[in-house]
Amino acid sequence: MIVFTQRMQFNYLDRSSLGEDEYVLTENDVVIIPDGCTYLKNGEVIPLTAENAGEVFGNATVPFPEPEDENISWSFDDETGVLTISGTGDMMDYNKNGLVEVSDTQMARVTSAPWGAFCKDIKSVVIEEGVTSVGNYAFYFSGDENTAGQLTSVQLPSTIKRIGDYAFNCCKELTEINLPEGLESLGEYAFYSCEKLSRIDLPDSLKTIRNDTFHNCGGLSQVRLPENLESIGNDAFYSCGALEAVTLPPHLKTIGNYAFIACSLKEITVPESVEYIGSAAFQLNKLKKATIEGTPGFDGNATFYNNASDLTICFKKARQFKSYEFFLGDFETTVFVPYGSTLNDNGQVVPLTAENASKAFRAASVVLILTPEVGGHSISLNGDIGLNFFITVPEDTELHFAWYNKTYDHTVTAADYDAASGYYKVQVNVAAAEMTYPITASCTINDIQFDAF
Repeated sequence: MIVFTQRMQFNYLDRSSLGEDEYVLTENDVVIIPDGCTYLKNGEVIPLTAENAGEVFGNATVPFPEPEDENISWSFDDETGVLTISGTGDMMDYNKNGLVEVSDTQMARVTSAPWGAFCKDIKSVVIEEGVTSVGNYAFYFSGDENTAGQLTSVQLPSTIKRIGDYAFNCCKELTEINLPEGLESLGEYAFYSCEKLSRIDLPDSLKTIRNDTFHNCGGLSQVRLPENLESIGNDAFYSCGALEAVTLPPHLKTIGNYAFIACSLKEITVPESVEYIGSAAFQLNKLKKATIEGTPGFDGNATFYNNASDLTICFKKARQFKSYEFFLGDFETTVFVPYGSTLNDNGQVVPLTAENASKAFRAASVVLILTPEVGGHSISLNGDIGLNFFITVPEDTELHFAWYNKTYDHTVTAADYDAASGYYKVQVNVAAAEMTYPITASCTINDIQFDAF
């Protein structure tokens, strides 16, 4: 930290003229200056402000007091540790240039908001009705253990529409916050490293989770995602080690890079709406089962790398796989793909088979099971009407038929194989009066259920 105790005039720093070995201050350096300083640039004396301080001090942190926020007022009860914020409209956006003294020789960086000077003493925040946003860096801590603070709970009003970037960054004691319906925007790093936050209920009004919003929230074990959520940003839940289960909503389109890396997910279903899954999105989890209901694109080959040793991946729709599309680690993986799936092997497109599956799913012992293909049906008369279904499935597949108020279950064996057609032949007997009712069928292969036809 560099401290100037007297008002002075500095010189303009033309960083473009500096050599590689010449020293330039970085954002890790803190420079304290008194009010009223100026600098000389091309013969002109210019007042030194927060906006132009970089022309003198490069990337260093130069704290300036924020202007008063006309929309809000605040009060702090130093006995209870409660900060109360009231007013109407948006809270202003702050920055990370605030400083608090943590020892006789050390200053730590915190929010530049007016309560930043005593933010270590805030235990609870109550924001009253009428305030419509929580500004950028409003309750920011630098992450240093000396500035972890005591903030444990936050009460937000129903009028809140936006929570800014870094708003609660490194509030490591925070255990409770309500996110009201009507919230439309949740900033990047908004809850970064809130290690004791255990549960989050995201309102249906929220359509996007931005990058790093819950990054490093190690204690986060329960997350309710919005019904209308469309995208999950890069690193959104990176290293949420307590998170074992999450339900992805039906309108989700994008899952960003590293979105759920280093969590503890055991099972995941990617809905049909998802169009893109980013690099390593589910890497380093504990997945035993992953179901892909649509045909999303995958970025990188580490989507499911380093999960459970007996991982099962089920693709519910036929798609074109690429060479080396999935790197799974050196363990047994069972992969289900529908008939009609293909492999793009360096520009040559061929049917995906058990023999060439290892080109798509590398570094694993892959058991490829193709899901049911129906080859046709016929009718025979033997008292009731016999409906003969010709189907390709592995032996021991459990078939379940349902119509009217009846069901029929059958386990496929070698005896069902029909050499003339090349399919397994399964007969379902239906009374004539029941022929107007549709028959649905499903099958179970290795405990995975598919709609057959």
